[in-house]
Amino acid sequence: MRRATIAILFLLGCSGAHDDSASSEDREPSRLARSLQNGARDTLQSDARDTLQSGARDTLQSGATSDEVANPTLTLQLIDRDGNPPTSSFVAVTDLNTARNVFERNVSGGTLEIPLPEGRYGVAVFITTPGPGGAKSGTYANLPSLAIHANTARTLDARLGKRVSVSLDEPSAKQKSATVFLAQPTARGNVQFPSFPSPLDSLDKDAIYAVPSEPAKGFAFYVQTVWTRGGQEESPYVYHLLSSTADRVPEQPAYRVRKFELARVRVNLAAQGVDWKDEIAYALSTPVLELTGLRVSMGDGARVTFPGTRTDYFTPGAWSFAVHQGASGVASTSVAEAVYARPGEYRQTWNTAPLGPSFPGASPYYAPVVREGDILNVSIPMYSEAEPGHINDPYVTVTGSMILRRGDEVIAQSDDVGSLFRKGSPVTVPPERATYELTSHGVRNVPWSLYATEQTVTWRFASEHTSARAALPLMAVRYAPKLDAYGRAPAGRRATFDIRVEHNAGASAKVATLRIFVSHDDGARWEPADVWRCADGWRASVRHPADADFVSLRAEAVDLDGNAVEQTLIRAHGLSH
Repeated sequence: MRRATIAILFLLGCSGAHDDSASSEDREPSRLARSLQNGARDTLQSDARDTLQSGARDTLQSGATSDEVANPTLTLQLIDRDGNPPTSSFVAVTDLNTARNVFERNVSGGTLEIPLPEGRYGVAVFITTPGPGGAKSGTYANLPSLAIHANTARTLDARLGKRVSVSLDEPSAKQKSATVFLAQPTARGNVQFPSFPSPLDSLDKDAIYAVPSEPAKGFAFYVQTVWTRGGQEESPYVYHLLSSTADRVPEQPAYRVRKFELARVRVNLAAQGVDWKDEIAYALSTPVLELTGLRVSMGDGARVTFPGTRTDYFTPGAWSFAVHQGASGVASTSVAEAVYARPGEYRQTWNTAPLGPSFPGASPYYAPVVREGDILNVSIPMYSEAEPGHINDPYVTVTGSMILRRGDEVIAQSDDVGSLFRKGSPVTVPPERATYELTSHGVRNVPWSLYATEQTVTWRFASEHTSARAALPLMAVRYAPKLDAYGRAPAGRRATFDIRVEHNAGASAKVATLRIFVSHDDGARWEPADVWRCADGWRASVRHPADADFVSLRAEAVDLDGNAVEQTLIRAHGLSH
């Protein structure tokens, strides 16, 4: 199996395509599962792969005006580690006022001339040096703050670079992947170089150098490494290490990591009724960069088994996670974030039943469901696992629809069970106050799970024209039964389990009533459960017959404003005998 790594640059040919058409706040939330479906590796824009002929003069954009012709010229003299003009370099020039990469491409040759408007810029380059037998080395060099008011010349010499390395005091561990990148501060936040770093096999195998830089407040130099037993895809442990230096590229970019400095996380991976190891079964992690606030676009990990356990080690800080489970190139992906503030013992559980809709609150993966004026933006993770904060996005494995109605009128309909976006366009509704009904129905039949075979969720809520963004009053009922490693409760016994009600971020009217029903024959007959309110939520009690194999659940919740949700989940979890 190819490494399930999210990255879009090629080894030692660092290239990137920077979308500067919108800020991150303006973009529609991305879906990790869809990127996995599309191959988990994006491709570069063709213009970012173009190689310039030696000594060529570049222009910034083909649409340059006559006024731009008189701009000052930045002349970069590039030298590889052998003292020659490089045959390949990747160069990025960032406007420190706008955070836009005004120049970003592969070039060849030793001299590069770039006309620039007057201003202050950050310059970063990755210079490739050929070696014997087709081997290559790469060198990072940068100018974190360069004022351009007249013609300016600078030399970036790879011979000044020092080799980047990371060591770990675990004898059986070998590097499985490594990534080196820079964070450039600007007036509008930090910009990463390369825009999408490419993972290397190992810093021991792939020679990477970095030229020490002058101090610059807010700048950061990062080295991310992933270690497994023998550097293999299957390992009982994974080390996720992030080594960094603030404000500069260090004089000696050699980092030593010791196990006692790390967070130790016991990872439990539940199965959904069946053993699963073949095809797609992968868990990876990506750092959230606390020095700069960036979210890097790559991650790595190792193959896993469902059910199974693993011990992961992390550099203390914030991390995002993704667990993939699937077959034939199609996978369900669950994502979450965790903060390991200091070294010590932690636990992380994945893939737990029952699945269902979730509203994770502040999340980098999903925005709240909102109305802005007369436009609705509806995107709901409909099959999230039971762990709080975990979001699952398996829409490529589910068939069904989402329908918005006002009375008997169908306002909008989509064949995506969790979204009303149609080709990126949101839904427009009439301005007057009205009661709406939003229904999602999905059918799920996948070889790696026996659960959540059919789900219907209907929200009823009132809404009218808004002068600003307003959250829709939606809620989701989440269950937390005590289940074994295969997602099963004991048959022939009474089970008591906790229930929580999640609210769409920004809308949290108190729940007035909650009713739970249980079925042991796939929804043919329903019986009410005993339900009572607790200090931290709700609790329910049901008795499972000795001859049943599955438990289906139905919930009906109404808040104090009259907004309601009804959820029906067939085969929420299994029963053991």
